[in-house]
Amino acid sequence: MWIVELEPWDALKEPIAEGEAGEGTSQDGGRALMDRLDEAVGPEGWQDAYELLLAREGFYLFRCRLTVLGVTKEGIGEGGSPKEAALDAFREAAARFGLGRRGALREAPGAKPEPHELIDRLVERLRQMGKGREAARIIARHSGYGRTAEETKRLYSELRALLRE
Repeated sequence: MWIVELEPWDALKEPIAEGEAGEGTSQDGGRALMDRLDEAVGPEGWQDAYELLLAREGFYLFRCRLTVLGVTKEGIGEGGSPKEAALDAFREAAARFGLGRRGALREAPGAKPEPHELIDRLVERLRQMGKGREAARIIARHSGYGRTAEETKRLYSELRALLRE
């Protein structure tokens, strides 16, 4: 796909076709996003930086700061390995620029778990850490998963904050 004639911000939002995303693995998807950044703004037009927020046995939490043409956006990612968590954070930061939101990377089956699945995983980790009772109180306050998408986001944010304590 030739995108040079588009404005950089529009080029970032162009769909990433299945063929460009490799075989659909998360690593290939990360490469596809990096390739799109290079095509849209050049390798010198963007940079990424990572911060390890939490490391527990089999669970890692990273922050990615992605700067494109002087504008910085952040994403938080989690995973079973540092590489997986850093890639998840990169994908989240890229999505804040509109990168990878449409097209194969975001629409692939199983590419992104449903919100309730993320909450369930988080609650299980909190239980393993001995924070199950606190998590249950937060969930009860939100009437389960939340009645609206906004409530669900607030619930997830509160549970993640509890995880970081």
